Amino acid sequence: SLNRSSGSSSSSRDADGREAVLARLIQAQVRLWMCIGAAESLAGETLDLAQCLRGKLPVEAWLHEGAFHVWMLFNASRPFASREAAMRNLANFTRRALGTGYVDSAPNQHLYA
Repeated sequence: SLNRSSGSSSSSRDADGREAVLARLIQAQVRLWMCIGAAESLAGETLDLAQCLRGKLPVEAWLHEGAFHVWMLFNASRPFASREAAMRNLANFTRRALGTGYVDSAPNQHLYA
């Protein structure tokens, strides 16, 4: 529970909103897959959210060193190992979440949550 001051401050409304969204996610057991580049400004917040949700709902967070914003969508003329690994991880997460299809069990070294 968050510490709230009396009155209707913006920060307490924000906290109430965050708690409501988290409660709905946990109740629905929404499966979350998050992939972030280490150079992203929100990398820390993404990993904090994953840690907060750990044990409460299925969540995976992938941190890719040296990756930039939306690098997974970057179309390179040469193989882009981090992109390929991220796309494979997303496909595997989707297959596991749906309970269908083959899951690539190759070891991945970037799983953080």
